[in-house]
Amino acid sequence: MIDGDGVELVDVRHGLPRWPRVVTGWAGACAVGRLDGDDVLAFFRNDGIGLWNLTEGAPYGPGIRHYGGRTDLAIARVGGRDLVVSAHSATVRVWHPRTGRLVTELPLGTSISSLAVLPTSGDDALVAV
Repeated sequence: MIDGDGVELVDVRHGLPRWPRVVTGWAGACAVGRLDGDDVLAFFRNDGIGLWNLTEGAPYGPGIRHYGGRTDLAIARVGGRDLVVSAHSATVRVWHPRTGRLVTELPLGTSISSLAVLPTSGDDALVAV
C-alpha cells in the first residue's frame, strides 16, 4: 500500500502490517521480491531507486542513482542473476542491485505506463510493457 511518502506492507490474509512502514520519500511504484535470498522492497525515490532489505530492516546496497521519468519497477532472477528492472518513459532499464550499475537498456520509442517481468528457462526473461 503506497501512501504519501512511504509504503506499508500488509499481510493480505490477515490485513495486518507485515513489516514496519518504509519511508520512501516518493509516492510512486514499488516492487517486492527476493535478492540474494532476502525479501527486498524496491521503490522510486527522488534521486533514483531505493532498495530496502525487509529481512534485516536496513538498506540493501547503495541504491540506484538516476534521474528522469519513471513509471514502474520489478525484481527478477534471470540466468542465475538477481536484477532490478525499471520502466522510464519509453525505456526499460536493467540494474545490478548490489552495485547500482546499469546492466542494459532497451529504448522502445513509446510511452510505458506499467511493467511486468517473467523469468523463463535459461538466461532470458519476458518483459511486458
